Amino acid sequence: MANNNRLEERLDVSFGGLFSTEFGYTNPTGEVMDGDLTRQTGKETIMQGLLVLTGGEDAVTFNPRTFLKASNTIKDSVIIETQFRPIETPEAYDTILSVGGNLYVRYKTKRTIEYGFDLNQNGQLASVTETIEVPEQILDYKLAIVYQPTETGAKMRTFINGVEYTTIESTNGRVVWGATAHEIGFGNDVHPDRSDRGLKGAFSRAVVTTFDGEFDPTLLKTMKLSRTTKELFALGQGQLEGTLYQPTDDEQIDGKLHIHGGAISDFGQIDLTGDGSYIAYTPTETTPDQTGNYFAELIIDPSALKPGTTLFDFAGSIILQGSKELKAVDLIIKEADPITIDLSELEIEDDALHLALIYHENELTLQSCQTELATITLDEKGHAPQGQVFYAGSPHASGVSLAGKVYGVGFTRYQGGFTNELLSLLGGPIIIRTDLEPGYQIPIKPNEYPASLAAKASLVRPRPNQVQWQQYEQTAFIHYGINTYYEVEWGDLWKHDDPKMFHPTDLNTDQWARSLKASGFKMAVLTVKHHDGFALYPSRYTDFSVASSDWRDGQGDVLREFVDSMRKYGLKVGIYLSPADHGAFREKIFANESERKMRKIPTLVEGDDREGNEDLPTFNLLGTDYGEMFMNQLYEVLTEYGKVDEVWFDGAQGHIPGDRAEKYDWDSIYTLINQLQPEAVIAITGSDVRWVGNESGWARENEWSVIAAETLPDGKQGYYPEFSAPDLGSRPVLAVAAANGMDYLTWWPAEVDVSIRQGWFYHDHQQPKSLDELREIYYQSVARNSVLLLNIPPNKAGRFAEADVKRLIEWHESIKRDFAVNYTVEATVVAENGKEGSDPHHVIDGIYETAWEADSSEPSHLTFSFDAPVEVERIILQENIHHGQQVESFTIDACDENGEWEEIYANESIGYKRIIVLPEPVKGTEFRLNILQSRGPVYLSEVGFYKRQ
Repeated sequence: MANNNRLEERLDVSFGGLFSTEFGYTNPTGEVMDGDLTRQTGKETIMQGLLVLTGGEDAVTFNPRTFLKASNTIKDSVIIETQFRPIETPEAYDTILSVGGNLYVRYKTKRTIEYGFDLNQNGQLASVTETIEVPEQILDYKLAIVYQPTETGAKMRTFINGVEYTTIESTNGRVVWGATAHEIGFGNDVHPDRSDRGLKGAFSRAVVTTFDGEFDPTLLKTMKLSRTTKELFALGQGQLEGTLYQPTDDEQIDGKLHIHGGAISDFGQIDLTGDGSYIAYTPTETTPDQTGNYFAELIIDPSALKPGTTLFDFAGSIILQGSKELKAVDLIIKEADPITIDLSELEIEDDALHLALIYHENELTLQSCQTELATITLDEKGHAPQGQVFYAGSPHASGVSLAGKVYGVGFTRYQGGFTNELLSLLGGPIIIRTDLEPGYQIPIKPNEYPASLAAKASLVRPRPNQVQWQQYEQTAFIHYGINTYYEVEWGDLWKHDDPKMFHPTDLNTDQWARSLKASGFKMAVLTVKHHDGFALYPSRYTDFSVASSDWRDGQGDVLREFVDSMRKYGLKVGIYLSPADHGAFREKIFANESERKMRKIPTLVEGDDREGNEDLPTFNLLGTDYGEMFMNQLYEVLTEYGKVDEVWFDGAQGHIPGDRAEKYDWDSIYTLINQLQPEAVIAITGSDVRWVGNESGWARENEWSVIAAETLPDGKQGYYPEFSAPDLGSRPVLAVAAANGMDYLTWWPAEVDVSIRQGWFYHDHQQPKSLDELREIYYQSVARNSVLLLNIPPNKAGRFAEADVKRLIEWHESIKRDFAVNYTVEATVVAENGKEGSDPHHVIDGIYETAWEADSSEPSHLTFSFDAPVEVERIILQENIHHGQQVESFTIDACDENGEWEEIYANESIGYKRIIVLPEPVKGTEFRLNILQSRGPVYLSEVGFYKRQ
């Protein structure tokens, strides 16, 4: 990336948004869309983050805000990526990607893909193409193309599933631009004569990036090129069966690992006797490529390094031993004279010595952690290990065995150049900290291992307001404002700016509150200001508000009526104040590149009714010109309308020009909220509640509340991997996050936002989702350890549409019927591995705050017995999250009248709530919950067995 002078993200969507109008896609916060993404036939649909195309003329097309073409060819160097899966067997010319009509990737047959471009060569149309076999893949294909104009032509590189294929190039002509209306097509051709070449498939990502300079593979977003094959990664977590080492799920052994003359003395610690002891790794492939690059790693107790001690032995070809000289090692290559390497300047941390021996072509490098100690040029190639690799001793070497502690061994093959990031054992020994106290955030170390990360994750706890927020389970979003009357979603920067357009004829916030209360909602969040900048209350800091409308003669205040109605009916209050602001942009306040300096909040204006109020809390906070305006508006909302329970932000910039941006003052904004409304959760762009990653109403199958994060320079909290990743919190993912610079583990649960209608704002021609769609949303959000935020947009009159209200009640009653028969209250419960004095009947008493507690993180079981067979359709599991999220793997068994046990369900996480919908009713006299793996002792608040009525 450092080789590029300019890098512009034009598009990066994971289809977490929706087609909020008939054809236009609205991207959620987190997705990049500098231009227009549209569907072509109206049959294209989005389901759980998948864009589903049915072939024929189906497609989505992207037109960047600034065009890629010039003089009827492609002028920019561009990377286009997508991730897709065919739904039916592809046919010839089914197109995956198309640019300008004459650059394409398409199926040639059901087993071959053709990529290339058509160009003008001296007035004649010619083609430069390559055909490849379709890679074997069960589900998703990741595809990327890189197109670069050259002085006399162009070249195209193609990548599929991390593998680069043959580069094609023209030295006499560039792509002919054949498209008339659209620039880039996903799932079809954009050439006007070829619109029936649609691929029947599902697309999960679309990316467009333009760049200057040389292409670097690190620019690819959807894939990393295959570089390493980790064959051995053992940390002493497993067990010995004789000499054979049995790894845990956190470790990896491609072959067999034997420990001779040693024992697993403690978790993460192998003790060798030194009396002929050694560790032997035998790879599955015993005749590896002799020209391949590789490295071996070893972590030992430094005191075990004695003169003559063998550290590595590659079948006598390369041997590393302790030197007779103090604090040094000898490298012996094919029995030649030793090369002594000094270790005296090495800083050894955590009482452990990490050594890596790296072979690259004809060079051999020894380093410790990230410090290079020596590099030797070999006289000949072919030093790849043959058969076994020995650590800490060898049955064949002339040296002696290591007597002491070994904390880890590793062996990895790699392609390309070596970088320190490839090393596996940089985390040092596994250290399970026992001196840490539970807390909201727990620090982690770079490259920390899964086992110690899991132990730390077990200590992460939610704050009280996060627990309360989680217990709401379903909250309402209310998108209402000037967009309602212009019948748009985000609004046009220069057209939708007349405040007199806002004119409800029958605003009835009591009707909102009654409808929500009757539908099971506990809280509602109002769009007090959307990206257009129009405020639903009379703000002192803008004329673009209800005060400038004719509604109620400019004396109206929607926010006031909203909060009064919600409290009247016992609902909590949330506010959404969009950071984006078209009105402020028109006034040259937003994105004006102003200096960030100290601002006094509130900033009193001429005739301010707060003048002279000595009790008025004031703050000095850093901010831009717009930051001052935004914090002043936030101050008004948080001080003049009573208690606020949730403050909701996204990070959108609105529809301002793509080369302009406002740098939001998140650190100051958070300070202001925490001072004025300390019990409120800050959602989405905030550290209390996390956006799930889509606006389609579904959470991940395993949605973790504990994830790895960092605090960004602007005060915002970031996390790894990206928002659209399928897993954010499992042990392996936490380890990858630690290796990618995250600083701490934190409690950051997911909120799932989706609209009851096609759009977020009300449109007369749209209808509410069906009952089946809403039921599916419930079971993919609330049932998956998330809170559902369902949008219900008021109409132009200022009321919820009757069709929406009817559907909400129907939906709520339907969900209630799903749990009408509760068998659990009659069950007898017996637990294994329970803490002394902990009553297993707490899981059926209906009180969340009481819980059964496991004695340890060892497997535990709860058996539920019934006097007569019961027929179960749904099961509810709840951890008491006051004590964290602990369960990593569980199963449920059923016992029939004949005493036969059968597993009926298995999964990983539970969290605050998991609702299991069995595919078929299961009849049994006993049911058993098996907690197979957990991060710490489990606290279960509820286990319920239900039948629909």
